[in-house]
Amino acid sequence: MEALYRDQGGLSMSPIETSRTYQLWVINDTEDVISAGVLGNDPAPALFTSTGDVAGFALTREVAGGVVSSEGGVGALITVPDLSVS
Repeated sequence: MEALYRDQGGLSMSPIETSRTYQLWVINDTEDVISAGVLGNDPAPALFTSTGDVAGFALTREVAGGVVSSEGGVGALITVPDLSVS
């Protein structure tokens, strides 16, 4: 599944059918997966905040309205490097 693509403005997301939505998930340092929000079927850039340590993000395609736990395939997975100083 290809959800992200590069265009002149940077990264964009391919529109999907109206019965589906993109959903953003935060993966914390204990690997809990928490919904950060529903982006719609043809999303524009959006700002999300999260508290605590973040290990990564996942982008999935779900039924319109979103879900409590992912039922769709992962379109993108972004890991966050550990920037702690030893």
